[in-house]
Amino acid sequence: MEHAYLHKVKPNILKESITIAMKARRMVMIYGPPGIGKSAVVAEISNDFNMKLIDLRLSQIESSDLNGFPDLSGEKADYKPFAMFPLAGDPLPLDENGKEMNGWTLFLDEFNAAERPTQKAAYKVALDRMIGGLALHDRCLVIGAGNREEDNALIEEQSSAMVSRLVHLELLSDAPSWLMWANKAHLDYRVTGYIERNPMKLNTFNPAVQSVEMTYPCERTWHFVSDMLKYGTDIDSPAVRALIAGSIGSGPALDFLNWLKVFEELPSINDIVQEPNTAKLPEEAGAKFAVAGYISSHADEFNFEALLTYMTRMPLEYCVVMMRYLHPRNPALILMPCATEWLQENGELIF
Repeated sequence: MEHAYLHKVKPNILKESITIAMKARRMVMIYGPPGIGKSAVVAEISNDFNMKLIDLRLSQIESSDLNGFPDLSGEKADYKPFAMFPLAGDPLPLDENGKEMNGWTLFLDEFNAAERPTQKAAYKVALDRMIGGLALHDRCLVIGAGNREEDNALIEEQSSAMVSRLVHLELLSDAPSWLMWANKAHLDYRVTGYIERNPMKLNTFNPAVQSVEMTYPCERTWHFVSDMLKYGTDIDSPAVRALIAGSIGSGPALDFLNWLKVFEELPSINDIVQEPNTAKLPEEAGAKFAVAGYISSHADEFNFEALLTYMTRMPLEYCVVMMRYLHPRNPALILMPCATEWLQENGELIF
C-alpha cells in the first residue's frame, strides 16, 4: 500500500481507529463523499458503546450556539450554554428504559462546511473541550466529519491550528462492510442481493464526471430504495419506479428493476419449505444470489432447517452468501443444530 493512502480506511477499520483514538482522548475528523455513511458509522459506534448521540450540523448553526449566549443576570456577565451540551458535573444520560448510559457522542457533522466564525468557535470544543467557559463532560466523545475538497461541496478551508490538532481519516466505500451493516439493519433483501452481485454499483459518485442524473447510487440512496420497497410493494407501479429512480438515478434504477425480474422465477418460501429436496433451483448466477438473500430474510426457527436443506443443493458459494446474510439478520438461527452442523464443515468461509 502506498503511504499516501494509509489514512483511507474501510468502515470496520474506521470504527476500530475511532475506538483507539477515543481511549487516547484525541478527536477524529472523518472525510468522505456525500452519502457514503459517515453519520451511520458514528451512530453505530455510539450504539456499540451505549452512548447518547448528539448530532450537530455545524454548517447550520451560529458561533453563539457553541459559545453560549451572554448571561447578564449576575454581577458579572457570563455565557450560558445550551442544554444539549453535556458539561462536567452533569448526570449521565438515560436510555429509553431509564437506565444510565456510558456517556455522549458529540458529532460535529459538516465541520468544514461551517462559516469561519463557527469553525473558530468549534476550535474550543474540539481542542480545549470547552463550551464557552465551561468544560465538557469527561465522558463526552467528540467526532467531526465533512466532505472532501474534490467533492465539489461547499467547504471552508481549515486553519493550520485546527488541522494539526485533529486525526484525519477518510472513509472508503466497501461493499462487504456495507452488506454486513445492511443485513443487520434488515434492509430489503433485493437491495442487498443486487449489491452482492454488483458490488461496484454500491457507490458510483464521481465529482469529476458530469452526469444528466440528478442523483446517484451510494450507501445512503440504496437505503432510500430499501425504504421504498418496504412500503411500495408493487415494483411495476409507476409511482414506485419513479421513487427508485429519484433515489439512485434513472439509469441505475432501470438496471436494478430489470434485475428484480429474477425474483419472478424463484419458488415461494412455502414451496421450498414443503419440498426442500425437489423445489425448483435457479439456474442463472444472478438468480442464485437473489434466492440466497430471499431465504436469509424470510428464515425463522420454524422453516430454517428446510430452507438450509434447499440451499445445500446449490453450489457452496451461494449457501455461504445465505449464511453470511443470515448471521446479522437473525443470529439466533445460527445456533440451531442444522446450522451448527453446517458451520462445523464450512464456518471458516463465513467469518
